[in-house]
Amino acid sequence: AASDVYKRQYSLPSIAEGSNYGFYYGPGLNVRENGKIKTIPPAAYVSNNYIDKFNNALPWSIVAGPRRGIVSGTNVIGAEYAFDKSDRDNLEPFGINPIVFERGVGLNIKGNKTGQQNVKSALRSAHVREVLIYIENAISDILKGYVFEFNTAQTRLEIKTLADSFMEGVLADKGVYAYKNVMDQTNNTNEVIDNNMGILDTYIERVKGLEIIVHRTTVLNTGEISTGGY
Repeated sequence: AASDVYKRQYSLPSIAEGSNYGFYYGPGLNVRENGKIKTIPPAAYVSNNYIDKFNNALPWSIVAGPRRGIVSGTNVIGAEYAFDKSDRDNLEPFGINPIVFERGVGLNIKGNKTGQQNVKSALRSAHVREVLIYIENAISDILKGYVFEFNTAQTRLEIKTLADSFMEGVLADKGVYAYKNVMDQTNNTNEVIDNNMGILDTYIERVKGLEIIVHRTTVLNTGEISTGGY
């Protein structure tokens, strides 16, 4: 009897399952081991890029491209599959960051996506999630120093001043394009204070990556550049 044929469907986690905290890469890597070629998941190799990024760059630098996206390792000889442009056009919107071989560059990551691609938001970009984690952790450390202090205008001003000072550093290092911290009577209403709570709201505008670079060349008539007539 003919066996049944089943179609396997794969999906990434939902938002409730943490899709914008996960970064996914493919295909597998071909590695020579004891004279044989084995296909290994790329996660361990890609994680080295993240470690190098934290050591040599900034926490929110994008792990992709020829500077921070080179995928290499002992006995790595290539990718399991050579993704072409058509493959990439399908994979990246799904949330998969392709690893592609480029002549003169080598194997490198050609995507900056999180697993959240079904909802259009800033959290579709991996570096945005990373900068948010960095900001949230640092501001959490600031707030820990004020637990059980009185929720007064002076305390709120101290917290906002420290948060502003921290965010100025992130802004200077191009982690955000702009920011605003709010901790006053507008978000610390009487009801909030009566519930023994304090609220600090941080708003940021993200810095976007150069995922697509367009080069345009225009031919001009003689003398147009020197006269500024272009």
